[in-house]
Amino acid sequence: MAVTSTAASSSFFDVSRAAHRRARIRASLPTAVPAGFDEINDDIDALPDPELLCAEERAAALAATARLRNRIEAYLTGLAGAADTAGDSRVLGAGTSGSLVAIATGSPVAVGSGMVNTANALHDLPVVKDAWAAGSISGLHVYQILAHAPAI
Repeated sequence: MAVTSTAASSSFFDVSRAAHRRARIRASLPTAVPAGFDEINDDIDALPDPELLCAEERAAALAATARLRNRIEAYLTGLAGAADTAGDSRVLGAGTSGSLVAIATGSPVAVGSGMVNTANALHDLPVVKDAWAAGSISGLHVYQILAHAPAI
């Protein structure tokens, strides 16, 4: 028995209008990045092979990499907040700031909105914001602090 498809049938791979819209916006976003990003990328490529490190070097590299990840995550969240404050989503035709962040980062819209909300909430918690930017705490710490801050 042959499997046939009709124009009226729905496909597993049907894509929503919203997804098509986000793809169009993503394709129209600028791709030239400010100075410094290419150097960071090159520096990451130059890191030593983890399998060639001894246990002590790997332990130190784990800690250093976690701090860097925290700093990058804090910077990314700061970018989301700055984009929201400046109204970048309107300039770039992306709708909301959360949508812009989601489109630019390839994340779900809920994640983009969460990043914007986190950035805005950190305006009232400069010590937490600074600790995250320094890499001393992770995004998970920040989310726990923000979740419990109203009760403190």
